[in-house]
Amino acid sequence: MIKTSIRYLEKLLSYNMRTIRYYVGLYENILENEIELANIKADDTVLHIGSGAIPFSAILIAQKTGAKVITVDNDRNAVKRSRKVVNKLRLSDVIEVRHQDGTAQIAERVTVVLLALQTRPLAEIIKRHQTDHAPVRFIARIPEPGYRHHYDTLPDDINIKQAIKQDMKAFKKSVLF
Repeated sequence: MIKTSIRYLEKLLSYNMRTIRYYVGLYENILENEIELANIKADDTVLHIGSGAIPFSAILIAQKTGAKVITVDNDRNAVKRSRKVVNKLRLSDVIEVRHQDGTAQIAERVTVVLLALQTRPLAEIIKRHQTDHAPVRFIARIPEPGYRHHYDTLPDDINIKQAIKQDMKAFKKSVLF
């Protein structure tokens, strides 16, 4: 129910630049924390899984670090809206929006994978994007106990390296592994 409502709200808000900017601004502190947590820099290539119609994570990462961001979503309509948002913001040179399942392999070498809260199945996605020859930094948002039945949880064998507190109702921390 929550994921469906958020998906609908993002699509609705994605038609107006004022609401896009407002929505992106709501997540600015969250992304600043995650950028610091994963030490994202301009030479990184970030894979953002679960972009939605307003790819606020990709937008803020690209704007704040200059990193290239590949953002994927399995909702074809959300991808169409997301591409339009990226084009309106003139960020298509640093953000690529793809209609793709998060479990699918991508050809590019990525250095950071950001898992949106609604991303699933986490275990399969993490396994797909982990490599032995090129270390990848993963960032995940951990749902609060009252919201865990709405979202997938990290596998038990994940070695969390660091965590940072977040000021959101559905999640209170982001983790690096």
